[in-house]
Amino acid sequence: MSLFIANLAFDERAMLVDATIGVRSASLLAGIGGAVILSLSGSRAEPARAE
Repeated sequence: MSLFIANLAFDERAMLVDATIGVRSASLLAGIGGAVILSLSGSRAEPARAE
C-alpha cells in the first residue's frame, strides 16, 4: 500500500525510487527485528506434567 501511495504522490522518478528503497528497507528491517524478537522470546516455562 505504501508503494502505491508513493507512486501517486511523487511525479519525479528519483523521488519515487528513494521512497521505494525506504519502504522496502523499513519492511526488511521490521521483518528481521520481528524474527529476532520472536526467536528470543521462546517458551521459557516448563510444560505442566499430567498426572
